[in-house]
Amino acid sequence: MHDEPSNNRVPFSPGDWIVDKNNPAQPGQYTGKWRTAGPQIMVQLAFPGGSSMYRPLSCLEAMQKIAETIEDRMMAGHFGRMRDLQRLITYEKLKGVLHEVIYSMEAAQIDFYPYQFKPVLKFINSPTERLIIADEVGLGKTIEAALIWIELQARRQAKRLLVVCPKILADKWRDELRTKFLLDARIVDFQSLQQEIVYLKTEGPGHSFALIGTYTGLRPPRSELKFLDVPPDEQSLSSDKTNFLRELRYWQLGYDSLDLVIFDEAHYMRNPATTTFHLGESLAEAAGAVLCVSATPVNNSNIDLHSLLRLTDESFFETQGMFEELLEVNRPTVQASNALSQTPINMPLLESAVKGMSASPFIKKSPLFKQFVEKMENLDPNDKAQLARCQDLVEKLNLLGNYVNRTRRVQVKENRPVRDPMVLTVEYSREEMQLYQAILQLVRAKCRKNNRPFHVFQILGLQLRAASCLPALAQEIRDGRLGNLEDLFFEAIGEEIYDDLSENGDGEEISTAELEKLMHYDFEKNDSKYKELKHALTELVPDEKVVLFAYYRPTLSYLRHRLVDDGISVTVIHGDVPNERRWEEIERFKDPRGPRVLLSSEVGSEGIDLQFCRVMVNYDMPWNPMRVEQRIGRIDRVGQKAKRLSIVNFKIRGTIEERLYDRLHAKLERFANSLGDLEAVIGKTVQYLTVELLSKDLSTKEELKLMEQSERVIEERLLQIQALEESGDALIALSDYVQRKIEEDRQKGRYLQPNELEDYVTDFFEREFQGCEVNQNTPVNGCMRMRLNNQAQLSLSDFIREDKSLSARPLRQSEFNITLRREVLQKLPLSQQKSIHFINHLSPLIRWITKINRERSHSFFDVSALLLEQSSLPPGDYCYRIERWRLKGLSNRENLAYGIVNLGNNFIYAPDEAELIVQQLLRQGKDWDYVDYDREKLTRAHRELEETMGEWFKVAVEEFIAENDTSYQIKVQRVKSIFDRRIEQDEQRLRTLREAGRDPRVIRATEGRLKTGIRNKEQRLLELQDKAMVDMEQAQVAAGVFRVV
Repeated sequence: MHDEPSNNRVPFSPGDWIVDKNNPAQPGQYTGKWRTAGPQIMVQLAFPGGSSMYRPLSCLEAMQKIAETIEDRMMAGHFGRMRDLQRLITYEKLKGVLHEVIYSMEAAQIDFYPYQFKPVLKFINSPTERLIIADEVGLGKTIEAALIWIELQARRQAKRLLVVCPKILADKWRDELRTKFLLDARIVDFQSLQQEIVYLKTEGPGHSFALIGTYTGLRPPRSELKFLDVPPDEQSLSSDKTNFLRELRYWQLGYDSLDLVIFDEAHYMRNPATTTFHLGESLAEAAGAVLCVSATPVNNSNIDLHSLLRLTDESFFETQGMFEELLEVNRPTVQASNALSQTPINMPLLESAVKGMSASPFIKKSPLFKQFVEKMENLDPNDKAQLARCQDLVEKLNLLGNYVNRTRRVQVKENRPVRDPMVLTVEYSREEMQLYQAILQLVRAKCRKNNRPFHVFQILGLQLRAASCLPALAQEIRDGRLGNLEDLFFEAIGEEIYDDLSENGDGEEISTAELEKLMHYDFEKNDSKYKELKHALTELVPDEKVVLFAYYRPTLSYLRHRLVDDGISVTVIHGDVPNERRWEEIERFKDPRGPRVLLSSEVGSEGIDLQFCRVMVNYDMPWNPMRVEQRIGRIDRVGQKAKRLSIVNFKIRGTIEERLYDRLHAKLERFANSLGDLEAVIGKTVQYLTVELLSKDLSTKEELKLMEQSERVIEERLLQIQALEESGDALIALSDYVQRKIEEDRQKGRYLQPNELEDYVTDFFEREFQGCEVNQNTPVNGCMRMRLNNQAQLSLSDFIREDKSLSARPLRQSEFNITLRREVLQKLPLSQQKSIHFINHLSPLIRWITKINRERSHSFFDVSALLLEQSSLPPGDYCYRIERWRLKGLSNRENLAYGIVNLGNNFIYAPDEAELIVQQLLRQGKDWDYVDYDREKLTRAHRELEETMGEWFKVAVEEFIAENDTSYQIKVQRVKSIFDRRIEQDEQRLRTLREAGRDPRVIRATEGRLKTGIRNKEQRLLELQDKAMVDMEQAQVAAGVFRVV
């Protein structure tokens, strides 16, 4: 070994930066040590990560000799490796916001269904960042909303999320956000939300939270609605809630108090006269982005839909008349979209639609419409790329398409299971029927005295108990107590109806003294209904997992002890079972060796998907068919593998519930997919029916007639819905263009794939912290065990010091296990899942790596030589080039552009084909170690490719300018409408104050606010004008050569 340089043998000095010509991407420093090995002189290089190695002198050269440009490097033969290209592309995805990348894809613990990303794409392209998600029941609207939040976090660095939902769904939201999306969400009351806003004002826009509130917990008092429009600087005698909402409505700080508000079951806000609507209106004004989630608004009525659209964009949908006009002028655009989606294209409908669009005041001046017309004049139906561009343009011209996302089950490409209803008719014994009739007579007698809906529903509790389980009710009567009425109503009827009723008064104590004389009979020993259940479990569906629903919690307790006594293993979940334990019980039930029967209430099963089970028993039947459909929806969901579902329904012969089942439930089964769309109508109809049935002494014939009327009301409305959906008219096009585009984006790798993030992590630690251990497939396949050295741990700890998120917790240890693959974690038992942490690209670990890579990015090598086997491309040599295009206007659009040219025949592939080839190269390419190629031909082809991509860039700029101009017109109109309305209100207030001779100080304050409003309007319009100025940048990212063998 030689420790001193020899000018004769090693032409470097210690400390010189040296490049290995076979791997120029990783320069090292000459240590001064060299040795001989046969005819070779081996020179020692030290690398930034701390490692060192000896390399032949013939492969090395001083760093200053490295070529400056991409073409210089190609000519000099300085090529990097596969890992250099992979690092660059992953880094480009992570460091910025690439428009074509779907950042929420594979970023959560959910299975992939293309339709669930439709609202994500609509939201990305929305000019207002406001959207109604109106998918049919059971398609995962909660997941879609949370995916949009992930997208906002990645694209806008959003930090503050508020979910507002019915009380019954708060736990579900918290659990889903935590388990599936790694969000440390908290359920808060009004005081806690108010405190978070206080912290926000103190700490500034960096303050983050994910909160869940309820409509009942946040809405203001009805008597104070008039104060909500009063600015906070004017005193009013209002409560803390109202004052807080006023502060949010008139938020003065230079950032949004809430980055995103999600309103779940948004149809609760459909009535503008309610406190719930005004709560939504106040929060929507305070939020940067708004999502309204509901299965019902598209179908209930245009009035209901208009109410929700007002929350998304008050100026655009200011009046009902304006909305009806928008519906009418939007009709041709929807028809054009539907015509383009038909095979073959419906040309007569398309021509008629284009004519109608040209008459629309909202569309005819749009640059996008001009482009659409030009494309249509030369449309070749067989040119898929041209057709896709036409569909893309018409999607962007759909005035309502940017505000409403609607996916129907018929559009979802899944094998829907067939429902097989199985009705078990029970014959009561004489004594059982006596108790049932006695309760019915007691209920009717009390309802005749007072037939107010609230009173009737209070008394109905006794009837519901009797219909569910006589032995459980008999025991409560003997014990002199009846269970919690509120829990019973939430389970059997639903929160919305109960909330409507509960404002009207206090409940009535129900005396059961007159029923005690019937208690000598052993109802448990002679339980006819239970005998039928036991027969069903042992004879009709033997050896199958079964979910059994009952709305009456004592029924669940009773069935538990009866089934266990008969040797049938069970587990129970209901609203009082803590969430963590519910999930543990579900895991036990899911295990083939676990309990055979799951006993559940409606509230207990909220947010729990049971697709692994195909048999469901309705031990009692809620009067509201919607509640039954929600039960079935626990197993009839996307992801159900069974081809047939067995739905077992109990009915008792000769009872009012039997007649309800025959007249209402059974006949509505054919509308099962649409019942969720009609929740409000069904709820109100059932409320009226209940009052009538119980407050009047009706004969069986009269009961049936009343039920028939209710059935007709619901059925007529359902038929209207079907007609509306089938026509695809007026509101949302039925084209599956967006869904196809999502599937194509996935094929093109337009998301952060687990394997590329794994390579990104491994590559980072090998370069930057070589003392760390990264063990692949440990402790199980698809996982990584990380053991950090002191230097890495200190750096990471410093990065996450202020990070209180769930995903930061495991990173505070020097050793931890991670996986980037959701399917790996899903297959592990619950006990092992706790020691392995799922992470995505938003994880603090990945963000820390990207931060350090950003500091080192100037040294990334951008030219590689690769080999590709098993490709559909003809064998030969190819040049690739990747560019980053950045277009800035009202929206920022940054994307990677790909070019490929065949060196043999100079054929340049279309951009979409080039992108697919590069994705194949990234997945399957290998290092090309001994590169032999025609250097002149390569550099010449690269120049031609660069010029062609320049032409592509010009087309992209023209399209962006057209979209930017269209967006600018919409936003200007929106700003004018918002400020003009406020200015008009202040002018009217000022006139009133002057005429009334009010306090001069109040008049001056109003004058000041009016001037501020006028000044702010002018300032916002100037800001819009500045933001609408288009800026652009075209930069090279990488280039190189690959050989297909």
